[in-house]
Amino acid sequence: MHLPDSTILAIDSSTGVASIALVHAGQVFERSLDTPNTQAAELVPCIEAILSEANIAYDQLEGLAATVGPGSFTGIRIGLAVARTLASQLSLPVLALTTSEVMAWGYAVCGYEGSVRTAMRAGKGQVYSQLFKVEDHHVSSESELELLYPDALEASTTIIGNGTEACSEPHVPHARFLLAACAQHPPGGNSTDLTPCYIRPPDAIKPKPLVPSL
Repeated sequence: MHLPDSTILAIDSSTGVASIALVHAGQVFERSLDTPNTQAAELVPCIEAILSEANIAYDQLEGLAATVGPGSFTGIRIGLAVARTLASQLSLPVLALTTSEVMAWGYAVCGYEGSVRTAMRAGKGQVYSQLFKVEDHHVSSESELELLYPDALEASTTIIGNGTEACSEPHVPHARFLLAACAQHPPGGNSTDLTPCYIRPPDAIKPKPLVPSL
């Protein structure tokens, strides 16, 4: 996997399993939180544990990458609240990617090439889907992110995700795939880029999320 030269923290909380990855001095440090109900309480301590393992402080971070959705409404809300706070308080450049983009980068990291379509469960019998082209460890989109019914997916295209039995690969988003994207697209945005991408609005208004204290 190609890695960025700078020290970058990546956060993905778009599914029931949140992941955090840090690249520092060419080494990757990772953590996962597979209990959705504890993500709000454990995400910041998990980040601090990774920083401690890498023997660096918050102010040594040089960039931040995060998944903006779609996916778990609660997970996205929590992860982006933490990411926005870090980016704002530390004045970090940001890279924001959708869940589909992160999945496509995972496909590239695994060494695959060609056209690939993502399909993640969206509820109500639909999937979040987008078509990408993967070539020479680079990812480019070939369609907009959209809501589709599974029977509308092309049978001739490789499909990844959890949205349909037609999926040939079980790729799911992970923070380390965000780091691979940063090698091609260094963070250059700001905290305002970390806006949730829900596509379908949440069914209920969620309480204000936990944010870290630096």
